[in-house]
Amino acid sequence: MGSSHASGCLAIVWLGALSGACIFAQPLEMPAAYESGQPPRLKASHLKNDDVVVLNDLHRAAEQGDARAQNSLGEMALNGRGLDRDPVAAVAWFRQAALQDELHAACNLASLFRDGVGVEQDETEAVWWFRHAAEQGSIRAQTELALMIEAGRGVHQDDADALRWLRRAAEQGDAAGQYELALRYVSGRGVGTDKAQARKWLELSAQQAYAPAQDFLRSGEEELK
Repeated sequence: MGSSHASGCLAIVWLGALSGACIFAQPLEMPAAYESGQPPRLKASHLKNDDVVVLNDLHRAAEQGDARAQNSLGEMALNGRGLDRDPVAAVAWFRQAALQDELHAACNLASLFRDGVGVEQDETEAVWWFRHAAEQGSIRAQTELALMIEAGRGVHQDDADALRWLRRAAEQGDAAGQYELALRYVSGRGVGTDKAQARKWLELSAQQAYAPAQDFLRSGEEELK
């Protein structure tokens, strides 16, 4: 068991270099192609021999229940970097990891349901997964949930609730959340217009090299006066 866990960890480290990488909820149906159990092993048609060995270690860890390895396989299947792209397999691997409280996987799964990638689009299901991850502290999920609530996608529209989630994410350092909160202070949506607060959150977001915030500070100076 220890050897397998170590192999899985090494494989995840390797995955980061390869891909450059980006809970309990109501029961979900496994994608029809994988109703019989584990998703199939990803096809390593574009990998070098040494990388194939590491991929096999990652599969082994995932099949033994390692949630981080399952999420990593999902990201590989989704992005298709060095592998054959398989969004349906990505959904299956993300689901298995999300059911073990792997919050990155929960966010990934929610995004696929929101966008209808690898699975039929279901915004209500997307909100479910985003909310559960958000409640467990995922700042990415908090921002994504806020945007879903504000737009009324898969949930009752509520500017005040959206603002609460955005502020929560921004205060914990999520660059996207900081940017989105700044825009609310510019427009006054859900909160009074406050250009000083807008600038504050834009600058915090830009300090994290968040491109939209940097662009706004360069080109939107008039809106901050």
